[in-house]
Amino acid sequence: MIINNMDIKGSTKLLTVIGDPISHSLSPQIQNYFIKKAEIDYIYTAFNIKKEQLNDFFETAKLLNIKGFNVTMPLKELAFERVNHRDISANEAVNTVVNNNGILSGYSTDGNGFINAISSNGRTLKNKNALILGAGGTSKPVVKALLNANANVNICARTLTRAKEMVTDNHLYEWQKLEELCENTDILVNTTPLGMEKFDNFTNFSFLDRLPKNAIVFDMVYFPRKTQLLTEAENRKIETISGISQLIHQAALSFELFTNTKVSKETIEFLQNNLYS
Repeated sequence: MIINNMDIKGSTKLLTVIGDPISHSLSPQIQNYFIKKAEIDYIYTAFNIKKEQLNDFFETAKLLNIKGFNVTMPLKELAFERVNHRDISANEAVNTVVNNNGILSGYSTDGNGFINAISSNGRTLKNKNALILGAGGTSKPVVKALLNANANVNICARTLTRAKEMVTDNHLYEWQKLEELCENTDILVNTTPLGMEKFDNFTNFSFLDRLPKNAIVFDMVYFPRKTQLLTEAENRKIETISGISQLIHQAALSFELFTNTKVSKETIEFLQNNLYS
């Protein structure tokens, strides 16, 4: 989807996303569509910023009065260390920075974006059993959000060292326990890069056969839009949510922080159905 006919003036406020690499980012498409629907005087772009350039970018953001910027890999943890203020939502990493007259405040919209993606599908999380696959940076805001929503959280990972920062030992499991753990799981969330384009995939999907019939499978991967994990789950008549939903919902929360303008449900639904078209 391409956003056309944007009216850029001398008064137009600048928003951006930074990361390395950044050319693949869908954030400009998403955010510029939000801007278009809100009819506000902003434009959103993307800058490739390497780790060693981050300090310079922070100073440039103040100099150019960039109103806000999103942060993606591998800069989220480094940005957390450099902002002037950190919102309670930021858990050692920020994906959203708001510039208020040179004061940079950091937020994380990843966790609440995840919750909103599930809520939009009519699901509640209180007292539900969630199984998180992976213990890397993507899993941290998801785990925090699920715990805040009073869900029961287990983590199944190939390496458990990082997982110990998020839950107690009796909720950590080696990868070999995956099939057994699925038997009592209401929501299975893949936060690993397994299934992402140019990454390895799951060796098999037999663990899906152990999920209850009313379970839901959420894949945080959104390249490709429908991963093999989601396809295999759908073949088993299991409800699924694509990572594109979380991407759009977290972007909407960022947009609201940047502009004080709420994104409508209809706008979010349109993007979920048309972003790749």
